[in-house]
Parts: sequence; structure tokens; C-alpha cells
Amino acid sequence: MTSCGTPAASATTARSPWSTASAPTTPSPRGLLHFANGPVEVLVNLTTEPVPLPSGARMPAASTAVSDQLPAEAAIWFVRE
Repeated sequence: MTSCGTPAASATTARSPWSTASAPTTPSPRGLLHFANGPVEVLVNLTTEPVPLPSGARMPAASTAVSDQLPAEAAIWFVRE
């Protein structure tokens, strides 16, 4: 279980159709996709509710305006401070 009470997904490996490299995904609550490519991490919120941002996230890019929460159906690309 995660801190928000939802079952955590198991770690898997995602393969991009545009790359021969694979990016390991990070266990995350249902409805969230979280993976890293080197120092850059991506978090996609596929739910209908906003979720808290990861601690220490410094966002160079986002799909929409973001404050202290990632809105529903949005994504951020970030590095940790």
C-alpha cells in the first residue's frame, strides 16, 4: 500500500517505440505513471484528481500550469534537488 492508501504497482520496464533503450518504471499509486530517464523523471497523472508533487521536484517542463499539486490528466518532467 502507498501512503495514500492505494495499492502500489510493481516495478516494470517500459519500452518506447522511438528508442531501443528501456526506462524502468517506479512503483506508484494506481492511475500514476512514474519513470526516469537518467536524472530526468516523468510523472503522469491519469486520474481525475490532483496529486501531490514528489518531494524535491524541480520542474523544467509540465503539460499544464502546476503549483503544489499535479492536476488531473497532466504530466511533469522534473529533476530532484
